[in-house]
Amino acid sequence: MKKITLIVFALALLISYNAFSQEITTDISKTVEQQKEAVRNAEAAKKDIERQSRKEIARYKDGISRSEDQLKDLKARKKKIKEEIKPEKDLLKLKESALKATKKAARADGLSDADKAVLKEMKAENESIKRSIKLKEASIKDIDRSIKKVNKEISAGKKAVRASKKEVSAASKELRSAKKDLKHSQKIEKDVRKAEAAVQAAAEAEAVAAVDTVVNAVIQ
Repeated sequence: MKKITLIVFALALLISYNAFSQEITTDISKTVEQQKEAVRNAEAAKKDIERQSRKEIARYKDGISRSEDQLKDLKARKKKIKEEIKPEKDLLKLKESALKATKKAARADGLSDADKAVLKEMKAENESIKRSIKLKEASIKDIDRSIKKVNKEISAGKKAVRASKKEVSAASKELRSAKKDLKHSQKIEKDVRKAEAAVQAAAEAEAVAAVDTVVNAVIQ
């Protein structure tokens, strides 16, 4: 009776091991399938982000290009106005000196009506030049404000391009991580199956040997 119990125990042990081994294999297989799905999802997400990023980057770069053309035009206008102001300032300086000299000479000889008329005309010309210079300087200030605004737009566009590229990079990184996890789990699955096969073969051989020993003992 004890020998029969030993046979039953050996068989039960083998069955128990097989059930446990099957559970481990099933768990790792589920993990592998889940990670395969994660890889597929990551690949799909990466493609979507890349497609969207290409559209966004093209739009941003188009905006940057237009802003850079605008900036170039603004700088050219500013340069032209500055070039116009310089001779006007030089002329005003000469005219102011001439006005002072004329006043001095007229006072020395006594101001006649003709002198007064000349001085009035000279003052009017100088005032006209001053107004022209002020208008041009005001235009330069307006252009400087516009340049500052356009520079901000260009900076924002470039920042958006970097952010879009960063999203693609993050998606690529996530995909690489998912593939790495999958590869690792597949290796574990392979190792588990090999170990399972080896251990099961050994367990079966040992169980059969135990049963043979008991049976032989019973027969004898």
